[in-house]
This record gives sequence, structure tokens and C-alpha cells, in this order.
Amino acid sequence: MWDFLNQPLSGPSSLILLAVLIAIIFVAIKLGHKKARDISKQFLTEHPDAATLYFYADDLPSNDARPECIQGTISKVYDPRTVPGAKVQKGAACHVLPGIVELNVTISWTKSYYVARKHGSMQAHFRFEAAPGHSYAAVFNVAESKAHIISLDAK
Repeated sequence: MWDFLNQPLSGPSSLILLAVLIAIIFVAIKLGHKKARDISKQFLTEHPDAATLYFYADDLPSNDARPECIQGTISKVYDPRTVPGAKVQKGAACHVLPGIVELNVTISWTKSYYVARKHGSMQAHFRFEAAPGHSYAAVFNVAESKAHIISLDAK
């Protein structure tokens, strides 16, 4: 019964297996994008005046973020590249309720080199006042070990 697992794959069988694996990866990516859109949409449905806060390193191609909220209310973190209308297309994002927001944020990244991968992280503390419906970015500069908040809305 299980003898077929010990047999080499034929050309057509290999192609079918490859097609199935590609389909599974495609579906997983689409489900991840839907989850990110749902996180954003649900929070904005409950709090239509929420501001958006992006977390990114200006000197890295990609990063992840883990905010720890000390004061204020924030949504779950999501990937802004998957949400229509996002002002920043890298890093991570969350929504915040208007008012004083205080956070400790840790960003993390992986850089691939020819032989190895290098992992890193950086932490910063932010305190700012979020205006209803505005967009902000917690911008990290890894090379200089600095971070600051900027407004992404025209004044």
C-alpha cells in the first residue's frame, strides 16, 4: 500500500506535485493578506476616527514590529502592503485611538548574505499625541541607532 512513497517520481507526477505546492503557497499568501486587511478593517469599523501608525526602518528593505502599548489603545499589527490606501508600503502598521499614545516598539529583521543570514533588532520608546484620522510613522535608522515619529499628513 505505501510502496508508492518509495518510488521515484515520474515527470508528470513531479509537475503535478510542483503545481500543488505552488497552489498551497499562493493560497497561504492570499489568506495572510486577507487577515491583514480584516485586522485593519475591523478596528476602523469600531473606531472610524483612529489614526494609523507605521513602523519601518529607513535603511532596511523589510522589518517586523512588536509594539508594547503603555498608554492609549492600539490595534493588532498588520502588514501595510496588503491594505489598500496604505501610505507606507514596508514594515508593519497598526491603528491607534486619538489622544496620547505611549509605546515601546521593537523592530526585527533578517538580512541574507551569500553564505549566512544575520538577524537583528532595535527598540525605541515613543510618546506622541495622535490626531483623529492622521497617519504617523515610527521611523528607525538602524545604522545610527536612532528612531523618531513623523507625521505623514500635509500640514
